[in-house]
Amino acid sequence: ELKSLQGLKLRELRLVGNPLVATEGTDKTKFHQTVKSIFPLLVNLDGEEPKSLKIAFNIPVPTSLPPGKPSFFEQPALQEPLTSFILQYFQAYDANRQGLLDAYADNCYFSLTIPAKKKDEGAVRFGGGGGATRERDASGSLPPPEAKSYLEHNRNLVDAYGDSSKKLQFKKLAVVATLDKLPATRHDVHSFTVDAFVLPPVAGCPQQLCKVALKGRFQERGPGDGQWRDRLFHRSMVLCS
Repeated sequence: ELKSLQGLKLRELRLVGNPLVATEGTDKTKFHQTVKSIFPLLVNLDGEEPKSLKIAFNIPVPTSLPPGKPSFFEQPALQEPLTSFILQYFQAYDANRQGLLDAYADNCYFSLTIPAKKKDEGAVRFGGGGGATRERDASGSLPPPEAKSYLEHNRNLVDAYGDSSKKLQFKKLAVVATLDKLPATRHDVHSFTVDAFVLPPVAGCPQQLCKVALKGRFQERGPGDGQWRDRLFHRSMVLCS
């Protein structure tokens, strides 16, 4: 019977005493939903807001987050060889970067970036081989003086200096030569966190590929005063077995 009134834009409706209401029992939720479907603008039904149908799932609600992990390896078998590689890599990086030649494939690529920042921002971050800082020189210039060692290699596509296509190093001799120009470092291997994922197979490549995201702390020696300064770094590598 109500459907004959469906064209009316009713906002309030009273059906108290109507035989239709008496057949719905004490739980009027389904009845309210039926009436609401006929009159979608309805905000008051028999002096109250139309009841909504509540949908519940018998799923326990977690009361806390799962414990965090310092590192993640998609395949547990990767942890030992990757950890060994990372330790050897940064030992060579800090001591003699020419020793990194064996760590790179012949046709490898490398780039680094200094994140773009506006001159009116209060914090400055920069990175080379992943380095980062929040220091800023007194004149307010960007980047700070100690970041200038990285400028000629910066491939930040938003704020790059010069032709960014020339900043992508190709082949391991060019990569290691670029790394050798960066300031001396001392990495804190105990601060490292690693996320390692196996990449899907690539056509024509028989080796297994693994993406490694690595971050941690290190110290960098200033090119002018020789002082060691604390830095943070974030590096991404694609490794092949």
